[in-house]
Amino acid sequence: MGNLACTFCRSRKTACDRQQPSCTRCVVSGILESQLLHDESPLRIKAEKHTSEGVAESPTTDEEKDRRPYIEQPSQKTEWNRSSTSTGGYDSPQQSFPDISLQQKLYYLYFQQVDPVAPIIHKLKFLQALDGSGPAHEARAPMALRYAMWATAALVNPEYQSIAERLYKFGRKHAEELELNSSPGNLSLSQAQCWYLLASYEGSRAYFNRAWVSVGRCTRLVQMMGLYRLDSPDGRSHMLADRSWTDIEEGRRVFWAAYCCDRWSATMSGHPYMIRDEHICTNLPSSGKSFDLEIEEIGISLPGLDNWETFQHLSSFAGTITTTATLGKYLNHLRTWEHVPALNINHRFWESHREIDTSISLAFMNLPAHLRVSKVENDVNVVLTNFNLHLIVILLHQLATRTATKQMMDISVEQKSFQRCLTSAQEIKDTIYSVRDLKRFPVSIWTTFPIYVAAVVFITDLMGPNPSPNSPGDLGLLLIALNEISALQGSSDIFAKRLKKDIARARVDVFIPTGLRGMAGLQISEPRANTPDVPTGVPYCVL
Repeated sequence: MGNLACTFCRSRKTACDRQQPSCTRCVVSGILESQLLHDESPLRIKAEKHTSEGVAESPTTDEEKDRRPYIEQPSQKTEWNRSSTSTGGYDSPQQSFPDISLQQKLYYLYFQQVDPVAPIIHKLKFLQALDGSGPAHEARAPMALRYAMWATAALVNPEYQSIAERLYKFGRKHAEELELNSSPGNLSLSQAQCWYLLASYEGSRAYFNRAWVSVGRCTRLVQMMGLYRLDSPDGRSHMLADRSWTDIEEGRRVFWAAYCCDRWSATMSGHPYMIRDEHICTNLPSSGKSFDLEIEEIGISLPGLDNWETFQHLSSFAGTITTTATLGKYLNHLRTWEHVPALNINHRFWESHREIDTSISLAFMNLPAHLRVSKVENDVNVVLTNFNLHLIVILLHQLATRTATKQMMDISVEQKSFQRCLTSAQEIKDTIYSVRDLKRFPVSIWTTFPIYVAAVVFITDLMGPNPSPNSPGDLGLLLIALNEISALQGSSDIFAKRLKKDIARARVDVFIPTGLRGMAGLQISEPRANTPDVPTGVPYCVL
């Protein structure tokens, strides 16, 4: 991506030669330092005490040191010194500000590979706010959000993964400072956007305790701002009452991203979710095209989806949200019955089971063409929509299998439920391999979890008396996909490592074809006298 004209030249509509780190006009005008002072005003970091020759600088007061920003000299690299980051440079008290060209590359990566998973930032408005050319009420994006965007963007590209952790540390630091200085009257969408991105980063890096807390912060922020009632009859009961349709639509997207984050984290951690469906008076997001072009669309409410004809008008992001809402219904079902003794389980369990199972079947039948997985898929939200549905089928029927075992029901009940699990696991495998270019496909912790759950189903099948002939190859392919995602995207390899351990414990690696086993990096486990461990299902992924 070519360098953009600098802010100084754009604001004055003058020609810019786009040189880095500053154009000729900026050098002549002597404004480079003032620009960086403006960008670094929230940071106030200390300068180094020694010059490159080892001679001590003239004494300065602590106050003067704190006011001095870190400014890269023309002779230095235009991007961060990556050698410092590899040795834990992010813990240093000296905080550098990314070079303009690096910022541009990371913004490009963000909107290409991070934003599609949850398109919660209006690109044009954001860039205008950076330039200071947006509307008067559009404040410059806070440092916390900008660092969070840079960190998540750096994580998905091998070239910048070495600086991702440093960017994340600074982003979290500024987010916490912003939280300390905020009050209910000055909350902004950018704070919720920031915590969503931080939670996504933490989940991808397997910082699960931090991720769940960040999800909670994001969720509480959208509730405090009233984003769950943006389309209620009382139009002034939220912070965006006097804003444009585009601003309100951005608020909708932030709320629904927090909603999905809340449901996904509850599924993986076992903690209760925080947002209740009956409290929501916010319409589902409009299409991405109308959001980008700022063209108002008639909204669809979550209860309005009881009419299956409305499914035809859902955007891909709204499709992900709708299936995530169904995941919440499964969680209610699970928490109601998972610890009930077998003698106390009655017909209400199976009524609830059939109700959810029927809603999933109807969803599959009524999915519009643009939400069905194509042979060469590009839309990450189409993948997530289908992943969610198949994940619910697996979790729901794993619970049914355990319950049928408790109640000593006919073996055919267990067999039918497991067959449903196996079919959905195969669909998850087919879906991930329909992606055109996995290297550039936006993925996150939320897309890798269903792959792991599907792989566990194949392990269970291989431990049974009559395994499917396709299960060995499908298991190997899913492990290869997890390895590929963790290698290319820089996300945690926690699921790939855990799956390898599950395969070794169950001793099913011998069934995987030799070629796939080599590509997956598996070694045949040593024979042991004890009985192999059979997976018992994955209701939660407490890591």
